[in-house]
Amino acid sequence: MSAPARIREELSIIVVDDMKFNCAFIRKSLQDEGYNDVRVAVSAREALALLAERPADVLLADWVMPEMDGLELTDRVRQIDEEQGRYTCILLLTARDDIASVIEAFDRGVDDYLTKPPIKQELAARVYAAGRIANLQNGLLDAMETLRRGYEVRITIDQLTGLGNRLDAERRFTELLGMVESRGGAACCGFFSLNQIETLRTQHGAAVYDEILKSIATRLRRAVRPNDLVARLSDSEFVLGMYYQDEDHVKAKSFKRIMQSINLRPVKTSRGFVTVNGTMAVSCSRKGNLYERAEQLMEAAAKRVEEARAQGSVEVTL
Repeated sequence: MSAPARIREELSIIVVDDMKFNCAFIRKSLQDEGYNDVRVAVSAREALALLAERPADVLLADWVMPEMDGLELTDRVRQIDEEQGRYTCILLLTARDDIASVIEAFDRGVDDYLTKPPIKQELAARVYAAGRIANLQNGLLDAMETLRRGYEVRITIDQLTGLGNRLDAERRFTELLGMVESRGGAACCGFFSLNQIETLRTQHGAAVYDEILKSIATRLRRAVRPNDLVARLSDSEFVLGMYYQDEDHVKAKSFKRIMQSINLRPVKTSRGFVTVNGTMAVSCSRKGNLYERAEQLMEAAAKRVEEARAQGSVEVTL
């Protein structure tokens, strides 16, 4: 399928005119040119309702309508576009051709206009050009949103707890693995997973659950050495990262003490004290048993957490 044919087939169009005959004529003209997705409205309010149901690429509207004219409709559509992060190309049908009216229309956000009654060939050509503009604009908006999300992912701080996030954890564990490879010793990942998160949310609400996560973050941070890593990976998962120059210093009881700092003491929230508990497991990278990537080290600890949880174990597995 050629590019012009694909644009015509995929384009979503709304035609709005308070004269039903005009709507029918324009829809039939566009359908004859291969535009399949053409919706019609006999008022600006009806057009807005159609937009609320499903966005459109092109809005073709009469300038002069009762209750809300084409310029007022343009203002409303531009507000919707801003809220939804997309672009609707707007064409007005008008008998006006004075310069002042045209300038006002463009200043209000209109992209193009057609004189009434529209000539079929010109109508098809203007709508095709409008479709290209909409596709280009929405493509740019999508690209900008992708870049924005990519930037947010690269921010290394978890906004709720102030801990590092997954990206920070992967970076820090990569550094620890490099230290093991060059200096020996052991790099350990303690993986802590909060239990019964849905029950906590249901009983206490999202705001209290956030308070619980903040308290867990504080306790974990206080339970480790100043230079150790503490990061939040997900809604209920945290990781600890430690480097031991002497791998004989790696003891399960050290991680058990950290887990007990959470499990043995209720968390104070705005709605009173809440008892929480979690499961912890540890994976270590040593000479002769060296994980190549940070993800592998964390995945190994996460897998042990699930195994411990399935067995009903409350002991830290190392």
